[in-house]
Parts: sequence; C-alpha cells; structure tokens
Amino acid sequence: MKEKLLKLIEKHGIIKVSELIGISVYQILKISDSSFVPDYDIINEILYDMNKMNKIDFQFKEFNVYYCDGFICWDGSLKNIDDDHIFNIHAYVTPYYETDQLQTPIQIDYYEILDLEKHQIISDEIEILSDIDCPRFFDNVDSFENWFYKIYTVDTRAELIRLVRRNRDYLFPDLT
Repeated sequence: MKEKLLKLIEKHGIIKVSELIGISVYQILKISDSSFVPDYDIINEILYDMNKMNKIDFQFKEFNVYYCDGFICWDGSLKNIDDDHIFNIHAYVTPYYETDQLQTPIQIDYYEILDLEKHQIISDEIEILSDIDCPRFFDNVDSFENWFYKIYTVDTRAELIRLVRRNRDYLFPDLT
C-alpha cells in the first residue's frame, strides 16, 4: 500500500490523491510516511484533520490555542507586560496561511487591557502584524506535528509577547 501511495503522490500530488481515493491528506502522509513541501493547501488539510482528532485545542502557557473555521487562533492573558495591567489578546497564527512559503503570518486583531482587579480599562479591534519563519520541507506528517507542538508554539508565543511589549504604548497610551 505504501509503495502504491508513493507512486500516486509522485504522479498526481498529495491533494489530488486524497480526492481520488477518498482518504485525508493527513492519513495519506501517515500511511506513506512521505516527505512533503508545505503549502497552504496541504497544511490546511493537515490542520483540519488534526482538529478532527482533537489535537488542536490546548493550553500553551498563558495561551489557549484552538482551530476555528480553518484558522489557528491564540487567545492569551498576558500578565508579564507590566506590573499593573493584564493584556488579553486574540490572534490568528495559521501556519503557511496565504503567504510566502517560509513564513507564518501573525495577526493580533483584538485586545483588552484590565487592571489587576480585572476591570476593563480599554478594549478595541486592532491590526498588529508580524510573522515567524517556517520550514520549507517536512520529512513526514510526524515531523510537521513535532514542529507544530515544539517550535511553532514556542516561536509564536515569544513573538506575540514581543508584539504586545513593542506596541504597549500604542495599545494604551495612558500607561506611560
């Protein structure tokens, strides 16, 4: 079965093989142990299947990471920005989402600032953008999952905290 899948993948590509035989991209990659060059379509299919297997809805430090309508969302409550406030943010950080193959875009689109008694001081929609680097090749779907849980999460968390710190005065000018 593995050799047949590898030949089909070589001839038609992973997405087309999935459509032809009715097996998910994730399952094809798992069965064939095939390497792949990531692009949005392949990663989107993998993330969709990982979500169906309940692999994308977890807590990573101060962030809740979850899958929603094709996006990977990060909701965080940051208490390490300053001593007097809590910064809650919502961000989209979907690997390889319609961008350069080597970047994952980060978009913070909502924030609120609370005092230490958790009274809201300010909340607003916003667009703060950044990105993190991504591999250009995966040995198999297991290597993608390893990257997702061990590197993507660490890099994303660090960049989200950097973005809030860098934009702190913009988010709440009265703090200075």
